[in-house]
Amino acid sequence: MEMPNLPPRLLAIDLDGTLLTPDKRISPGDGGALRRAVDAGAAVLVATGRGLRSARPILDALPVPAYAALHNGALVLDPAGDELWRAPLSPHAVAAALPPIRRSGLHPMLYAGAAGGSAEVTLVLEPAARRSRYTQAYLGTKDTILELVPDVAAARRRGVLGMVSFGTRRAVLAAAAAVAPLHGLVRSWWNPAPVPAVDLFEVVAPEGAKGGALRRLTERLGLTPQQVMAVGDNTNDLDMLRYAGTAVAMANATPEVRAAAHFITAGNAAGGVAQALARVGLAPAAQPERVLARGRTNSAH
Repeated sequence: MEMPNLPPRLLAIDLDGTLLTPDKRISPGDGGALRRAVDAGAAVLVATGRGLRSARPILDALPVPAYAALHNGALVLDPAGDELWRAPLSPHAVAAALPPIRRSGLHPMLYAGAAGGSAEVTLVLEPAARRSRYTQAYLGTKDTILELVPDVAAARRRGVLGMVSFGTRRAVLAAAAAVAPLHGLVRSWWNPAPVPAVDLFEVVAPEGAKGGALRRLTERLGLTPQQVMAVGDNTNDLDMLRYAGTAVAMANATPEVRAAAHFITAGNAAGGVAQALARVGLAPAAQPERVLARGRTNSAH
């Protein structure tokens, strides 16, 4: 399918590996490009696997108002931070997915809703998951939301926004194959993780992935897929790239993501988002100051 001729009206942008540089910040070039895109009439959706607690500092630092699809799209907020909708796993889906994941040798952990219906969650896990060497780097950033229980299945009725597990490539692939027959009850994928020899396996509701969140927001805004551009780098971005009329992969993206894109932009360390926006005519590079100053007088007033 060819790219649309007109600039997109909605930009769906992943965070880690895409908008964020390797040191987890938004570069001035990408930030400036987003401002120009919004000034030109585009809306922005930040689509991330992060939860609210982890994503909030980045959302606060964004130079533009943005919708947020958190937990891979299972929880969507408007630019003011108010919840628009959530797509939790059904209790039946959680109960069905846990046994095959366990049999694969992984320790499933659940992002379950917090009391009071807020956007905050707790990460429910069992002692074996906490002891696993494969989870240590991940759990080191989650201390404030951990909830240790004898059996995570007890949390299945608490509005589970997603299930995460970490392990070897062999164990993760086994889990992916074992959960595949549950298609229709769940969506699942695996990502190569940044930690050597540790991969990530995730499970969400059928409408709880980034593509489902993007589709629903597109319809809510009265747009079509042809008016959407999506930018990403990893497996959990695939469904939103396949939905968008313009699909962009980062230079640092996985081979599968690169194959799904209309074009490949620069990497996240080299202003790839700004380059992509310029390519579709939405945020041309800012003019240098000497050009902007043309026509001004040289008076010292």
